[in-house]
Amino acid sequence: MNETARMSRSASFRFLAWPLAALLLMALAAPEADARRGRGGEGDHDDAMRYLDEGRSLPLEKITRIATTAVGGGEVIEIEFKVRDGRPVCEVKIIDRSGRLREVYVDAQTGKVLKVEGGGRRRSRDDDDDED
Repeated sequence: MNETARMSRSASFRFLAWPLAALLLMALAAPEADARRGRGGEGDHDDAMRYLDEGRSLPLEKITRIATTAVGGGEVIEIEFKVRDGRPVCEVKIIDRSGRLREVYVDAQTGKVLKVEGGGRRRSRDDDDDED
């Protein structure tokens, strides 16, 4: 490789190095900032643990029991912890005993059932959201 080609290649690399370095730094800093807000890799887990540790939330086992009882039993498939209007709320998704997807919103501090949604079309374990 001649000297001119080598210098041209080196200049191209230097031209790309700064933007790439800046992108790398932004990518590394973003998760740290999100984690400080309780939105890191664990999502709402940090908020839920903080509320539980501070005595502002019931244990998850109790919340799931309350939600499951509200729909007459079933299998919990997902739980989301959110803070709404300064109050901790758990959205508990349950496949009820008749196979219907239900969403139960529970005030995580008091255990009060705020809302129950769903109960429409029956779902089976083979159902998925992908179209074949």
